[in-house]
Amino acid sequence: MGRLRVRLRLGLLTRFFWLTLSCFVAAVWNTSAQEALSVPHTDFRSRLQWTPEGSDSNLVFRAYGFARLDFQKRTLFNDGTADSSLTTWRSSRCGACVRQVGIRDDWAVNGRVEYDFRGGSQAHPSPRLRHAYMEVENADGWSLLGGQAYDAWYLRSPTLLTSIYPVNRRPQVRLSKVTDLSEKTRLTARIAAVKNQSNDIDDSHANSNGDAKRSLIQSAVMLSRPLLTDRPAHVALAGSYGRERNMFPDCPEEDGLYDTRFLIVYGALPLCSRLVASGSLYTGENMDTVFLGGAARGVNSSSGHSICGMGGWAQCAFYCSSEWRLNAGYSFLEMDKGDLSMNDRNLYECYAVNTAYFILPRVQVVFEGNLFREQRVADTSNEHVRLQCSIYYFF
Repeated sequence: MGRLRVRLRLGLLTRFFWLTLSCFVAAVWNTSAQEALSVPHTDFRSRLQWTPEGSDSNLVFRAYGFARLDFQKRTLFNDGTADSSLTTWRSSRCGACVRQVGIRDDWAVNGRVEYDFRGGSQAHPSPRLRHAYMEVENADGWSLLGGQAYDAWYLRSPTLLTSIYPVNRRPQVRLSKVTDLSEKTRLTARIAAVKNQSNDIDDSHANSNGDAKRSLIQSAVMLSRPLLTDRPAHVALAGSYGRERNMFPDCPEEDGLYDTRFLIVYGALPLCSRLVASGSLYTGENMDTVFLGGAARGVNSSSGHSICGMGGWAQCAFYCSSEWRLNAGYSFLEMDKGDLSMNDRNLYECYAVNTAYFILPRVQVVFEGNLFREQRVADTSNEHVRLQCSIYYFF
């Protein structure tokens, strides 16, 4: 039955790519007819939130970021593991944006560079590049991006400090189209060729994904429209396909090439002016390419078989005021037992609640509690509690 579920998931992935390409072509085809259906992009300058309001300059530059100090306490292990504490500033970020409008008619150029400090080790952190790209866009909704940015399938993530969700940033070339189907309905479509890169996971002293010599093909389609409130609700479908080369000793593939497939569905619904529910479900095969941090497994090094799995997250955010927010969420990642070895983890869950409050206009304090549960193929389980306090200073 497990293999049947996997085949059904992969069949859905194949259909998804045809659907996405069809929607993208439809968005392009709609360009000539959208004037009769929608309101054009009249306020082109203000579409980027960091463009100063009322500025007469065509060139805008802004530095941004935050300093973040984290205090963590891990406790209540049920397997006898000792408690541990951690204090770190590695999640701090700094970056710069630039925007030039009016280069030619309704065209603009955007650029962004952003770093955090999660490179190196815990004891000796070093800067890590998050974003470095240039983007050309016009008032008709077309844009072309080149450089390192979030993967094209990435849509949203939980607003919790800790959660299990897919995310990655890689060099890419991305084409996007924003189409206003009506005054309140917007369709966003994008497709990208993404550099395939990862660590040396098969001890061949080479970049496993880069050795495949093929780019990942990624795409996404998102529909936005207000439903219960004036704030828009979102529903989206996105995915990724590519190949990676892994030369394991018992590799069943003669050329060492493995498919990597990923499909994700996302939705967000403002239930009232203060309460927003959001979440996503995803599935795929050989998903190590879509996770930063190693949460998902790609290929079983013992058997040489690809590992299939699925996961998801759900969250409710309650905005008590402009300064105070409450969040509660759940996330999980489950890998197919038949693809794993006996000591491998097949289920990982996280329950989280937090509160975030701006004690000063630029200073935010977040308190969060997490319950982590994991289960292994050999029917052993473990759980622990993490308490965390994070202090942000935004600039």
